[in-house]
Amino acid sequence: MKIALLSPFADISSIGIRSISAYLKAHGFSTRLVFLPLQKNFFSREPFVLYSDTVVDQLADLVRSDDLIGISLMSNFFDTVKDLTLRLKKRLPHKKIIWGGVHPTVMPAQCIEYADYVCIGEGEVPCCDLCRCIADGQPTDTIPGIWSRDDGRISQNPPQNIIIDLDQIPPLDYDLKDNFILIKKKRITELSACNMPANMGVTYWTMYSRGCPFSCSYCCNDAFRSIHKDLARLRCKSPQAMVDEILAILKKFPYVRYINFQDDTFFALSEEDIERFAVCYREHIDIPFLIPGINPNVFTERKFDCLVKSGLLRVRMGIQSGSKRIVQEVYMRHQNNDKIVEISQKLQKYSHKLTMPNYDIIVDCPWESQEDVLQTIALLDRLAPPFSLNIFSLQFFPGTRLYARAVKEGLFSEGSPFKPYYEYQRTYINLIIMLYALMKVPKWLLKLLLSKPLLSTNRTFERLHNILYNLILYRRGICSLIRRDYSMFPQSLQFLFCKMLPPPKNRT
Repeated sequence: MKIALLSPFADISSIGIRSISAYLKAHGFSTRLVFLPLQKNFFSREPFVLYSDTVVDQLADLVRSDDLIGISLMSNFFDTVKDLTLRLKKRLPHKKIIWGGVHPTVMPAQCIEYADYVCIGEGEVPCCDLCRCIADGQPTDTIPGIWSRDDGRISQNPPQNIIIDLDQIPPLDYDLKDNFILIKKKRITELSACNMPANMGVTYWTMYSRGCPFSCSYCCNDAFRSIHKDLARLRCKSPQAMVDEILAILKKFPYVRYINFQDDTFFALSEEDIERFAVCYREHIDIPFLIPGINPNVFTERKFDCLVKSGLLRVRMGIQSGSKRIVQEVYMRHQNNDKIVEISQKLQKYSHKLTMPNYDIIVDCPWESQEDVLQTIALLDRLAPPFSLNIFSLQFFPGTRLYARAVKEGLFSEGSPFKPYYEYQRTYINLIIMLYALMKVPKWLLKLLLSKPLLSTNRTFERLHNILYNLILYRRGICSLIRRDYSMFPQSLQFLFCKMLPPPKNRT
């Protein structure tokens, strides 16, 4: 039996389908991986679009002989994947399609209207059980973690128990056999050793842990807990298993120069767990790594220090808002602004070893007053430079408490289209926040910018926003070049910079 696994995401890391593919192969099934990016990268401000008829025709021909089609999606890809599914069904009316990922987990009733099967929660075991039942000709309506639709009858099953021992899951599937990719939204071509560097770049994306101990009201982990108490439970691989996975990747793709850990909250692991990982990594691997997710509540200098010694090159920390009211009453987070400032000062101590840190800020919150935003600006003004900001427009993701509140209060309609994360409102006060992503704003200038006549303006500053946005990217690029962190550049530039000036080796 052969399963085609499709990914609409902007890059080919696609950790979810690669993990499921590896698990299926380990249990005797064949897979085909098809990467169908419609956006250049995660930071894109392009609107979400649909696939052309030409692309859908190519895809239908490619998967025609496969026994099952699986598609992974987040909520912002719902309309795209729904359209793709309906058009594939027209071309391949007898082909069964399963959806999995965050959105199907939190909105299975909506998704089962279009897919034949919906996977809820972690997909490795349910997908394997489904494939086994299909291959053996057994009923598929009682599989834990799988909703099914047959002749209008929907079978709803609770999630599978989570996998506690992550070492039971094989390393991500990077076997290039039967791998395909959509090029420039026009043509599906084979992904091979020849074109893999141009699509992969010099960074390997993976996850050391799963789950998150926090329940931020805007996050999918908040929704997961309402579905199954363990879906967001924090677990990690053994250090040796993680290191063995990376060593295998470095052997297969010797041009890889960075490891990017996409864990929700890497720093939520205990100091002992992180220290064991750091020591094992330092002993066996000699390339830097990146951790884009830090919650200030679980940051400790001991954790940070041992990771830096083992090759940590870049970090990203979620601040979201400087307003205590917004943080606690709206986002359901518990954070201390003084501790955030203290952490920024500790990061500054390592500025000679690290790429400039990035802090996440959420704007366009409908419950925010001007005073709340001013408190965020006040916090940014206290942070130790240099730093940059990732400024996200607040999104209401289905299944979260914030989504339910927004719908109840009439601030958001169910089924409303999603916009790119970076497509924030071009307001004057957001412009001030953007300035902090570019520089430490002088006191005299900040006082002028926060004067009442300016704060009361209703003007939009589209052109100035675009100029600042590009300047922020240029500044971030220059700082990355200085620290030899090329992981965020276009793939062609990554290889050029690595050849001219190789990335740093691990610190000892």
